[in-house]
Amino acid sequence: MHLPIRTALLLASLVAAPASAAELTVHVRGENAQEGDLYAAVYDGPDTFLADGASMTSVRQRMSGAAGTARFADMPAGRYAVSVYVDTNGNGELDTNLIGRPTEPYGFSRDARGSLGAPGFEDAAVTVNDDTTLTINLR
Repeated sequence: MHLPIRTALLLASLVAAPASAAELTVHVRGENAQEGDLYAAVYDGPDTFLADGASMTSVRQRMSGAAGTARFADMPAGRYAVSVYVDTNGNGELDTNLIGRPTEPYGFSRDARGSLGAPGFEDAAVTVNDDTTLTINLR
């Protein structure tokens, strides 16, 4: 029995499709949010969490007012931590004061907080199996 070419192509494309890819949507909000560039980064493990240039994926987009949204498509199932900040002065960095405390709005998934610095990966980690929406409240 011969399959029509269209049916064969459809079956081949289904086999080649990823088993599970989800969209991670991150809503960012906060009373202290200001206009600027929203930077959001996704990390896939404790070894890479918050390390320069080690995010699995990241986005930068304009944010004005008290809310913004970052979307990450085609995320494989797994555990991830998200960090965000709003660059209010346009220098492309999260500015800090003399003791290292951020002076621009920032936050983490699960609204995680560290005791004397940034939280650990496990404090901020969320499981993504299907399309997932998070809300991060800026500090």
